[in-house]
Amino acid sequence: MWPFTKKQDLQDRLSKFVSADVAKDIISGTPSQEVEMRDCLILFILVQVNDSDLNEVGDLITSVSDILIQKRFTIVSVTSSLLLATYGFPLKELNPLKEGCEQVVKELTNDHPKKLKVLHGNVQGKYGLYGHPKGKTFGPILPKFDSILKQLVELSYGEYGECR
Repeated sequence: MWPFTKKQDLQDRLSKFVSADVAKDIISGTPSQEVEMRDCLILFILVQVNDSDLNEVGDLITSVSDILIQKRFTIVSVTSSLLLATYGFPLKELNPLKEGCEQVVKELTNDHPKKLKVLHGNVQGKYGLYGHPKGKTFGPILPKFDSILKQLVELSYGEYGECR
């Protein structure tokens, strides 16, 4: 059952995780309606879960997701054992969020020693609707994502770092 009785209810709930402008875009956007890609500052955390024991991956992703959601991050992508979360894009100001992000990263790695690789950072990227006309997705695009992934891969499980 749909828990929202009005568009405003949905917008209020979404506004806890993304800016009011983004919430409006999500609500008004339909697959046939274009939402222009916009420039924005993106604060992100990228997590690689140790997948050497496939029986643990689901529980680890759930635990990591729980921590990130409690800290008001939005899970924007989970692919296999890789998870990308952002904080309230588009951001107007980075500080003091950067320090809070570092605390979340430390909490993740302390709660799961030797089970996670965690990379965090901020980039000037874009957000909006993109993809195939029949199945667009709404979310952020991080520039030089291959470089970000390379930095994550270079970490050992149990380590974390800040994106360069």
